[in-house]
Amino acid sequence: MHRFRMGYHRLTSADGRALQELRIGPLGLQLEIGMYQAIAAFAAVGNHVIVDDVIFDPRTLAAAARALFKTHAVFIGIRCPLEIAEQREHARGDRFPGFVNAHYQQIHSHGIYDLELDTSLLTPMECAQRVKQLLSERRQPTALHQLHQQFSGT
Repeated sequence: MHRFRMGYHRLTSADGRALQELRIGPLGLQLEIGMYQAIAAFAAVGNHVIVDDVIFDPRTLAAAARALFKTHAVFIGIRCPLEIAEQREHARGDRFPGFVNAHYQQIHSHGIYDLELDTSLLTPMECAQRVKQLLSERRQPTALHQLHQQFSGT
C-alpha cells in the first residue's frame, strides 16, 4: 500500500554502495509525534502555524495526518527537479552529499497534497501568493484527511 520503507532510509552511492543509513528511533519518533500534536494544539486555539518539514518516514507522515486531519491544515508539497535540488544541496555546503538524491522519490511518494509548488518555476513571492490565494478561497483542505484515511485503513 505504501511505497515508503519503514523507519529508515539508506543513502547509497551511484554504484550502489551503502554510504549512510538514516534511522528514526523510538525517541525520535516520539518527538515527531509530539511535535505534530503540539502543532495541532496551537492551531486548535486559533494560532496560525507554518511548518516546514521534510517527511521521509511514513510513521511521521501518519502522525502528522493523525494530529492534523481535523484541523483546517493545508498540506503543501514543495518540489523542484532533482538536478536543481542537488545543486541547492551542494551550494548550501552543510549537507551530506547524496541526501537529496536518496530521499527525492520517497518524500513525495504518497502523492497527496492540497497544493504543489515547483520552486524551479516560481519565485518565493509567487509561491507565497499561491498559498495566500488558496487560503483566501477558504476551501476545506482534504490532503491530510485522505492521508489519515489511507494510514488508518478507513
